[in-house]
Amino acid sequence: MKKESLFLALALFALLLVSRLVPHPLNFTALGAVSLFAGSFWKNNSLRFVVPLAAMLAADLYFGIYPGLVFNYIAIVLSVLVAPRLLGSIWSIAGRGFVAAVIFFALSNFGVWLQAGLYTQDLAGLSECYLRAIPFFHNTLLSTWFYSAVIYSAYRLALADRGMEGFFKLNYGRQK
Repeated sequence: MKKESLFLALALFALLLVSRLVPHPLNFTALGAVSLFAGSFWKNNSLRFVVPLAAMLAADLYFGIYPGLVFNYIAIVLSVLVAPRLLGSIWSIAGRGFVAAVIFFALSNFGVWLQAGLYTQDLAGLSECYLRAIPFFHNTLLSTWFYSAVIYSAYRLALADRGMEGFFKLNYGRQK
């Protein structure tokens, strides 16, 4: 593995882990952004799954295992798979960030409904679970967009610093 790839993997791992461990507003972590960036950077490499899953697991081991955990991990895998191309537009990154946030919302709350024992196991209980989760969705979405802007911009600046600014140009939806 290249040095740069290993450094990037460790940096993304650390960012996600720290964003979950330090005090933060509920659901405001780097999870969605790290999953998207890992999926776009390592297109055909298992690191795209390992980095976000390992960081999530490390934090979960610290906080403790909880009902519905497996649904969060499935959401991470799906978020990696919907990652934009690394050379994608900011609109593509933002749109897929929205999709990743919706995936996480849908699956994590389904897991809570199914396994936490907080709701009745019928359509009314499922509806109540999703309705009570709505206030948390905006933090998931905003954090995905915020951390995506940070990660993709930092990567672009790092490439520009190395004289490779033409390699990673964000465009604003205009195709030449």
